[in-house]
Amino acid sequence: MLAFSVCSLRYNKIGPEGATAIAKALEGNRVLKKLVLNNNKIGDAGAKAIGDALAFNRALTTLYLSGNQIGPTGAAAIAEALKVNNALRKLVLSFNQVGDAGAAAIADALSLRCTRDPSHEIVQGVATGRSAFYTREFGVLVARAV
Repeated sequence: MLAFSVCSLRYNKIGPEGATAIAKALEGNRVLKKLVLNNNKIGDAGAKAIGDALAFNRALTTLYLSGNQIGPTGAAAIAEALKVNNALRKLVLSFNQVGDAGAAAIADALSLRCTRDPSHEIVQGVATGRSAFYTREFGVLVARAV
């Protein structure tokens, strides 16, 4: 059986339906470590499907979702998954429209993760449309605009 640890499907117009199919595969995934889904127009529905899968996935460590028209609802779904998923170490959500509510949901989820497991050092996210790095410094979650 062929197994690979990196999958890049950027610019493939997979939409929410394709994201849902990928999410189903992610639920049972034990091999894939990095998934790049940039610029695929998955929207909130696709982000919710990916978020639901992340709640079960324990292998994926890096997820790129830049430029996917993800709004506050999709960001909140991903944030819920981050509360229970300890495997994901890097999440990139730049060039989406997560807004204040989505950014706050992700920051809250990251705060919980960093409290539980200090080995999670950096997760890249979004703060109201601008990219930011959330890092753990002296026991406090800090967001820095880039």
